[in-house]
Parts: sequence; structure tokens; C-alpha cells
Amino acid sequence: MRLSYSIAAIALVAACAEAGSDAREDELVSVIARTDEVLIRMRPTLVAGKYQRMTTSPHDYYRGNLALWAHDYRTGSLATSAFAVQTPLVPILGDAHVENFGTLRATDGSFALEPNDFDASDHGAYLWDVRRLACSLVIATRQSNEGDTAARAQAVDASRATTLAFARAYATSMVNLVDGQPYERLTSTNSNPILADAFRRSDRDWASRRELAERTILTGGTRKLKRGAISAEEPSNAYADLRPDLLPLVEAAIANYAKSLTVSFRDDHFRVLDVVREFGSGVSSWPRIRLIVLVRGASDDPLDDLTILAPGTYLTAVKTKDGEVPKCPGGEKACVGFRFGISNSNGDTLLLIAPDNRVQAQVAYTAGKVGDGQTWGRFPNGSGDFGITKPTPAKTNEH
Repeated sequence: MRLSYSIAAIALVAACAEAGSDAREDELVSVIARTDEVLIRMRPTLVAGKYQRMTTSPHDYYRGNLALWAHDYRTGSLATSAFAVQTPLVPILGDAHVENFGTLRATDGSFALEPNDFDASDHGAYLWDVRRLACSLVIATRQSNEGDTAARAQAVDASRATTLAFARAYATSMVNLVDGQPYERLTSTNSNPILADAFRRSDRDWASRRELAERTILTGGTRKLKRGAISAEEPSNAYADLRPDLLPLVEAAIANYAKSLTVSFRDDHFRVLDVVREFGSGVSSWPRIRLIVLVRGASDDPLDDLTILAPGTYLTAVKTKDGEVPKCPGGEKACVGFRFGISNSNGDTLLLIAPDNRVQAQVAYTAGKVGDGQTWGRFPNGSGDFGITKPTPAKTNEH
């Protein structure tokens, strides 16, 4: 069902065409409105900003509309393949495109070309990432060499060969891994000028700790994250204070993250120094609130401090009595107690209420919907329809 209050904002994506003029256009508007419903209610101006950014270029539109890709994938609107099996589910990047790859530094000091954005990471069909990244390569190729018509034409002519080379490289890598060969990290430029530039800038920025200089303030040996606009070149990207009562949850999440790493660190290596909310970053993340966490590094030297992007965390709510300490069901270090519960025998209507008492989202839970060992949630996590899921406290929903 199309939401009437969303039409004005989504018209930016629909290029201001008259509603109902095209079946595919109506489908696009419906998918976007359904996906962004809560954000449209809570942050309509920021959502409009996201849609405006999506009109900047075809690839920005592609980056910002992962929900449409998921919709077309589920409904069979994308081209099918004999290899496109849906099971088993494997860890996937989720939103694989060319701008979600960059250079990352390993513990041995080496830089390598790696995925660097995990906002949409989940479990999914193994070809999901391959197909989405291949489409991104085609779109990016068609936008390349701005201002040089001949060079762009040459790149477009080679787009099929480029995509086939990527697919073959993927297949070769999978065969090598099955044969027991180690995972290959791309740490050299291979005479590629683009890679050479990326590695050069990585060495420069690491040597100067440019990220700390741009995003933090050092006063008397103590580092804090900036507030307000981070760069004059992009004033809409800003940091704001985090509610103090949420800080313990962030600290617990970072502690759990540190335990998941395969390399051992000192206990205070990831001690939280400061946390802010980030607004206006990236196309898809524009209307969402993300957290930037400043943590202590390997030593007390402020130059060792690190920033961690927390794209989203999970809050476990437990029914408690007044003054009772909540018992976290999944072994989490922190959860929040509430005096309400959801009736499995009678059913319930769940409402998300804003501080000004506006209803931002509503969904009905049917009596007896789930049995022992089951939960009820959205799948895919955060974007799909509600249904029976596995119990995964403080983690991504799973079927």
C-alpha cells in the first residue's frame, strides 16, 4: 500500500512523474515507501535528502536502493541462472558495489584491497554479492571518464569483457579455496594506476593519522570526537551527542566485538573514549543514525586511538518488575528492562511511539503465532515482512 505522506519525498526518485502513469514506477514507489516507512515518519527531511542524493547519478541510485534489488530478487524480476540456488545461506556483504571496497590495514602493517562497508552484511544466497557487484561494475563503467566522450565509449564497449573477467576471477578464487590454497590478499598494484593511487594515499593517510586529525580534537593529551559538521566540503555530514544512558550498551557491544576478533589484544585496547551519532553519511545511510566510537588503541599514546563505525546495534528488551535487574536471555552483557510484555495467548498490537506521542510504526501480532524455540521478527533483517524466526538475541534475525 502506498503511503500518501511519502509521495512528495519519493517523487524525487520517480522524477516527478504523475502517479499511476507506469506500473513499474508504481512498484518502485511502493517498495521504497514500504522500506523507508518508519524513517519517513521519523526523519522526513533526512529521507528527502537521501532521495535527492539518489538522483545525482545512476550509481548513486543503485547504492541507495538495495531494497529494490532485494524485492526484484525475491519476486524473480532479475534474470535467473542455473547456478542461482537459494541454499545454503552463507555470510554475504549484502550491498556489494565498487564504492564499498577500499584499502584496509592488517595487523602486520600491510594494506590490501578489501570490502570496507558492512552495513548490510547478513546471510544470503552465495551469488547475491556476485550479481550485485557485477551490476555495479557495469553501471560504474557507463559513468566513467566524465568529460572524455571517446574514453567513455571505449570503457562501455569493454564493459561486457570487464564483467566476464570479474565472474571468472570469482570462480577461479572459489576453486582455489576448495583446493586448499590460502585466501589471496591484493597487496600490490600490479601496475594498475588506480590501485597505485589507492595504496599511495593509504600510506600517506596512515602516516599522518588523517582520520584522527579530521574527526577528533586533542586537548591536554585526551582525544574527543568533534561535534557538528565534520568538513566544510560536506556540511550535511555531522556528529551529535549520544544519550548518556545508551553509553553502557555501546561499551558492551564493543567488548563483544573485541572478543570476536581472532587476534588477541590487551583488555583495555578497545576501551571506549567517546561516542557520537553520525548524520548524513553515504547515500543509503543518509537518513539513518549511525554511531562513531572512539576507542583506545594499543597504547596510551593518543596517536594510537582508533575510530570504529557502528552501523547498527541490537537492543534486547526484557520484561521486568520495578527495580528488578533484567536477565539477558542470550548471554548479552547489557539489556534493558521494560514493564510490558507481548501476549502469545491473546495476541497484541505493537506500536513504536515517538517522544511526542506520534505513532511511527504499527504491526499486529496474532495469538499463538510462534511455538517453543521460535521468535517473531522481520526477515530479511530490518527490511522484510514479519514472520517466524530463530531466537537470535542481539544478533541479525534468521529463519
